[in-house]
Amino acid sequence: METLRTLETVGKQKLALLGMGTVGSAVAAMIDQSTLAELTHVFRRANKVLDARDTSDFSTILHDASVMTVIETLGGDQPAKDFLVQALKSGKNVVTSNKTVVARNFDLLVRAANEGGSRLFIEATCGGAVPWINALMRARRLEPISQFSGVMNGTTNFMIEQMRTNGCSFDSALRQAQERGYAEADPTADIDGIDTAAKVVISARVAFRARTPTVFPRSGIRALTREDVDMLASYGLVPRLVGTGVTDGQRFAVAVELSAVGAESPFATLPDNLNTLVLVQPHSGMLAFTGQGAGGKPTASAVMHDVLDAALGESSEYEVNEHLRYDPSLLIGDYVFRSPQAPGGYEVERDMSAEDALRHAFERSEGGLPAFISAIPKGALGDLPGRC
Repeated sequence: METLRTLETVGKQKLALLGMGTVGSAVAAMIDQSTLAELTHVFRRANKVLDARDTSDFSTILHDASVMTVIETLGGDQPAKDFLVQALKSGKNVVTSNKTVVARNFDLLVRAANEGGSRLFIEATCGGAVPWINALMRARRLEPISQFSGVMNGTTNFMIEQMRTNGCSFDSALRQAQERGYAEADPTADIDGIDTAAKVVISARVAFRARTPTVFPRSGIRALTREDVDMLASYGLVPRLVGTGVTDGQRFAVAVELSAVGAESPFATLPDNLNTLVLVQPHSGMLAFTGQGAGGKPTASAVMHDVLDAALGESSEYEVNEHLRYDPSLLIGDYVFRSPQAPGGYEVERDMSAEDALRHAFERSEGGLPAFISAIPKGALGDLPGRC
């Protein structure tokens, strides 16, 4: 198998897998097709144990000295957090696709790895098959990364495309996303920006060496309507759910927000459930990466690249710049709001921070949720009423 071919130089790897959902099943299939790695343990719930390598007792994995790497695809915070901390402290490398557990417990996991002399690999937490974490790590070696941004959630991008190109309502687009397996039965994490926010936290840690506060500006697409999409289209703009981070070297800021982009943006023509992630550096300029951002096989590919790196002794460092402070005033822009009282139903406010813009949207709350709000390019929608 191509992904694992260079493991011939280090011998057959014995691996343990936690979770057999969409991603876990794809990982297991890739390992089972290889002669260079062996899946010796699969952790499942007690009522799901099916064959000899399955176990519902994590200590079986923990105490097997032959298992050098634990792959975690359980999702969620617990029990994944406890399992990963124990594995890392015991000296086992960890490869995870679980953005939630990493974003919430980054420092804890790093300390556990340092204590156990093990390594933590997180490529599969962001961007699916897109090698985003590796790109950030390589890029920051030579010059600082000043900004990153990305369409990091394939579900919301698919929904926006259905609304934009097929004239679907929000509810219809959501149903289609669920029917295709892009959205869960409870789509909250996707449509409210929670999934993207976890990826922003991880990206900021890798790109800026930043420790992101628990609360920062986050909105989603729940308030988006066909009328909003059509209004933006009339100005040549396309809505996207974008995660962003910026730094000036002393301060940093992050946000997740609906952003209307023009034709020149790398996000403008992004089809269906693809992801595009962008980093900016002083000398290299803008570098963009596009690919399948979710799904079993794309994410499993990222997992297996991390397994390869673990086997070959590659390092993974997630140190923090303790002098870098969070300052939301770094993210300033123009925003459009739905306003039934305004001529045309919308108004613009200029030079607002992402934090103030979200607060403004909540002040116009619709059923306890923020009203429609979108960042817009500087100076756009100039004919709409607003405060300059």
